[in-house]
Amino acid sequence: MLINVPSNWNTLFDKEDSFHYGTYRLRILLDDNHDNSWGLRINQKYNNATAIYINGQLINEAGQVATSVKNYKGSNIPFSVPFNLNHNEIEILIHASSNKSSGGILKPIHFGTTDADSLSHIIIRRTATPALWCSLVT
Repeated sequence: MLINVPSNWNTLFDKEDSFHYGTYRLRILLDDNHDNSWGLRINQKYNNATAIYINGQLINEAGQVATSVKNYKGSNIPFSVPFNLNHNEIEILIHASSNKSSGGILKPIHFGTTDADSLSHIIIRRTATPALWCSLVT
């Protein structure tokens, strides 16, 4: 299904349960003359868990994404994710889980080229308009 991002995903699930999980997928096509250093800035400050995959590789996690509340651990820490590309297609998968009244991607995720003095301080120059729609697999 396609959903608007950012948005609260709770209306898509059974209202009797507060624990939800799913995977967001976004495919981005780049021009031939693109930079190789890219990044995402995840500004989630809600007790959600996320795992970010770029072209099939796990590049960062916050909390512990799970399919059951027993194995879930939320995180409130925003983070930046740098990555390098050597081709013109980016597939971003974000596995997410939440155990509260607000879940899903609730704030915009910034995407663009990166300038970094070190991995602890990454500045993302937005060079692309963020996608308004992502597919969500639940």
